[in-house]
Amino acid sequence: ILLLDKWIEVSDNRNKDRIEPLIKIVGYEGDAEERKELLHYLCSLFDEETQQIDGNFSPVEIIRYFIWINWLNGVLTVINKYPIVTKTLDLYTDIMGYFLSAVGRRCNLTTMSTVIQNEPDLLEHV
Repeated sequence: ILLLDKWIEVSDNRNKDRIEPLIKIVGYEGDAEERKELLHYLCSLFDEETQQIDGNFSPVEIIRYFIWINWLNGVLTVINKYPIVTKTLDLYTDIMGYFLSAVGRRCNLTTMSTVIQNEPDLLEHV
């Protein structure tokens, strides 16, 4: 996952055509199936042809998978692309500050604005 973090930082790598060849070269030894599954989710996320998630995976399913494997950059990548998905995370208000800090550091301003707009209870007493 550390290599994937660095690889995904390059904007040219964030498309389906760059990810699909990786799926083919992963191999069959050890945890190859888990790596292929991760790459399939990532490939679906960056499907530029349809500009939407592949019918096999929803943004919610992808973000939950990335949470399950503890891939923070993957989670933030999904949030940056689909900020509305944060509403499905059911985060407690007391950890929302940490969450917003992470989103603010890794995502663009439009994403941050959308996330805050979707959490009106955060601004309730402001």
